[in-house]
Amino acid sequence: MYNKYTQSDLITFFYFEGNMSKQNLLLVAGALLLSTLAYPDTGVAKESSSSMLISKSSNERFVKEIGKYIPKNRKSILSTNDLEKIANGTAQALMESMVISAVDTESPWAEQIKKGMFKVKKIIPVHDLEDRLSEVLVIFTEGFVIVDSDSGELLQFSFEKIDSSYFDNNKTLYSNQFQHFSVNHDGVVIEGKDKGKSIDELKRENNSEPNKKRIINTTQMQNKWENTTEDTLDSLFSTFLSGANEGYDGDYITDPGVWLKKYLENDGYTNVKVSEEYSQSYYVPEINQDDSPWDNYDNDCALISTLEIMNYHSNLSSSNKKKAYDAMIKSKYFVKPDNGVYPWDNANLYKIAANAVGDSSQSTSDDEEIVTPDYDDIKNYLDSDGPGYYSMDSKPYYDHTVTVKGAKEYEATFRDSNDTRHVWTYEFLRINDHWGATSKDAYIRPIYLSTYYVSIKHN
Repeated sequence: MYNKYTQSDLITFFYFEGNMSKQNLLLVAGALLLSTLAYPDTGVAKESSSSMLISKSSNERFVKEIGKYIPKNRKSILSTNDLEKIANGTAQALMESMVISAVDTESPWAEQIKKGMFKVKKIIPVHDLEDRLSEVLVIFTEGFVIVDSDSGELLQFSFEKIDSSYFDNNKTLYSNQFQHFSVNHDGVVIEGKDKGKSIDELKRENNSEPNKKRIINTTQMQNKWENTTEDTLDSLFSTFLSGANEGYDGDYITDPGVWLKKYLENDGYTNVKVSEEYSQSYYVPEINQDDSPWDNYDNDCALISTLEIMNYHSNLSSSNKKKAYDAMIKSKYFVKPDNGVYPWDNANLYKIAANAVGDSSQSTSDDEEIVTPDYDDIKNYLDSDGPGYYSMDSKPYYDHTVTVKGAKEYEATFRDSNDTRHVWTYEFLRINDHWGATSKDAYIRPIYLSTYYVSIKHN
C-alpha cells in the first residue's frame, strides 16, 4: 500500500539523534521548509526552469557518488543529463523521507534514523513508454520513495521492504498510467495487466492512442531542487550515501586518524589527540566493482576480492582475470538468481578461479575460516597468508565482502566530562571495498558480529 502526504502535512521537523548531525539536519530542514513555502500545493502550474545553484563540478561529483547504487544493466542506457536528474531526484527523495519520518515518528524510518541505520540501498531509473526518464525510485534499508525526475515532486512512498535483487535480474522499469512494471532481457513485460506482451507492442499501442500527445514540462511544478544548495546536497549524500570521515559508526572511513578524532569529539570528549602507533600493509591494487572491464553482474564483491587476492599472489594478466571471473560466474558458488556468494564458499570460489588460469595445485584444506574474528586473529592471518576475505552484514557494508590488506593502530588521549584523562588504543583494518566512493584505501573498525573471515593459503 502506498501513502501520500501533501506538502502542508510536512512542515514539522524534529532532531533525530542518529548518524545525522544537527548541522546536517538543519540544512535539510531549511531546504525542505524553503521548498514547502516556495512551492505550496496550490495546483497552479508553473513553467519548469533549468537554472540551478549547484556548480557543474559539484554536480559531476554527486553524479559519480550515486552511480554505484544504480544496477549496471540500467546505468549503461542513461545519458549524462539522466544521471544528473537522478542525482537531484535522489537528494529530493532523501529530503522527503526526512519529513515523512518527522510526521510519522513511529515509522520504521524514524527508528532507523535514530540508530544511524537509514541508508540508500539502490537507485532505479524509471522510464515512460517513449523511453524517457520519468521517475527516480530510491530504495532504502526498508521501504522506498519515488519522485518525478523533472520536478522532484513526491509521487509514492512505502515503508515496506523491497527485494532489491528483483531489479538486478530484469532489464528496465517502466511507468505507464500509474502502473509500474519491468521487462526482462527479452523485452517481455513480466507483471501487471500487460504481462506477457512485448515492450515494443506496448509502445506501439501507446503511440496509437488518440490522446497520447501531451505538453511536456508546461504543467509541472517548478523543479524543487532549484533552491537546493551544494551544502545541502553534500550533507544529504555524506549522511546517507557515504560518510566523509565524520566520526559516526555508519561512515566510510578513508582517514582513520581524522575519523577517530571526530568520533571521540562527537561523544563529548575534549582535548582529543590521536597518533598512529602501528601500520601494516600489503600492496593489493583495488578493482572498482562498477568499472571493471569483465564485470557484468551485480553483487559480485566476493569475485572481485578473489581477483585482488589472486593478483597479489600471482600477478594476473587482464586476460587471466577475465578467465577467472567468467569461471566464478559459471560456478555453483555464485548463487543465482539472487546473485552473490556465501562467505563459507569463498575458499572454494578461489580454487575455481585458480583452476581457470591453470593453477591446479590450489587446495582448500589449509585455508583458515573463522566466524566473528577479532582484530588479532586477522592481523595474524595477514602476517602468515597475506590479504584475505572479510564478509560483513553491518553498517556501512551490509551484505558485502571486502579484501583486507593491512592494519593500523592509533593511540588516543582525551578527557571526559569529569576532566579525567584517558589513553586508549583503537584498531582499524585497511581494506579494498571495491567502491568508487572510496577510491583510495578504506578502513573499518573490526566488527565482532555477523562477520566471516577467510584466509587463503596460496599453494
